[in-house]
Amino acid sequence: MAPKTHHKTFADASQAPFQEVLQERLRIAIRVTLLTLLEEEVAAFCNAAPLPTDP
Repeated sequence: MAPKTHHKTFADASQAPFQEVLQERLRIAIRVTLLTLLEEEVAAFCNAAPLPTDP
């Protein structure tokens, strides 16, 4: 006879808080990444040498 498994099934309602926390943390991580990239792009743009002009 095969051993019985005692898996617990979680209702979707019990997963909702976990998913909300995970989603919020992902939003924060993406926001920090995009802001960091934007700040680096602005800094590179501001420190760039002016374009040469032909007289």
